[in-house]
Amino acid sequence: MTNDDSTARKTHPLTVRWADLADLILIVAREIQFRGYSDERAVQLSQSEGMVMRHLVLHASATPSQIAAATGLQRTNVSPVLRDLETKGLIERHVDPQDRRGVSVHRTRRGAENYAL
Repeated sequence: MTNDDSTARKTHPLTVRWADLADLILIVAREIQFRGYSDERAVQLSQSEGMVMRHLVLHASATPSQIAAATGLQRTNVSPVLRDLETKGLIERHVDPQDRRGVSVHRTRRGAENYAL
């Protein structure tokens, strides 16, 4: 530990504690991802797919732009993720009946069940 680290710990103990917690969370997340899913019925998801599905668990529907903003994914990267989730049967896209250009994304029953697994 350098003097700078020691000073930071004395000056901002809560900041350091939050940083330590964030580091532990990342370690646990990597371990979970490394081990994979324990239930053979679960559809394997990429990190980006998992982020989108977590968002759709909290929100019944969302537009691709809302999903991008909520997950931190680039809007251009959301489209291929949605296409992959749709191919896996985990989401559906619905055209907005009032504005035919708009699309809303909904998780399917299979998507909800997969998330629960």
